[in-house]
Amino acid sequence: MPISHLDADSFGEFVDSDTPVLVDFYAESCPHSLAMTTVLDTVAAARPALPVGKVNVDTEPDLTNAYVVRTTPTILLMKNGDISCRFTGETGADVLLSAIDQEYRESPGHEAPSMLHDYVPHTAPRMYADPFFVPDPTTGMFY
Repeated sequence: MPISHLDADSFGEFVDSDTPVLVDFYAESCPHSLAMTTVLDTVAAARPALPVGKVNVDTEPDLTNAYVVRTTPTILLMKNGDISCRFTGETGADVLLSAIDQEYRESPGHEAPSMLHDYVPHTAPRMYADPFFVPDPTTGMFY
């Protein structure tokens, strides 16, 4: 599936899916965002059924603020419009694929595409991706 360029009009329809979607918030002037282009191409090739979208933070400030994007690149793994995983800065394809496979494993009625790794705890990609994520004391979920 090709990588979609999203704007405020197309974003809501893109992320309101019962299967996981990957959204990259990027800036054309950011060298780290440019480096992630190759990683996203690798992920899109490895998981052709996974919708991948890109949002330019310079042209879509409302979306950027709504999802509290303060650093580029920021990659969100979303399902049903909710963020299930957030990656800040350059992130390897193996980490993204592990998180995607974990989301597919937890989606009822969906089988994980060919697994890249053995079981990876659901919180591992979050912990590696952004040191500012802390577990909620009541649910234990990372936000």
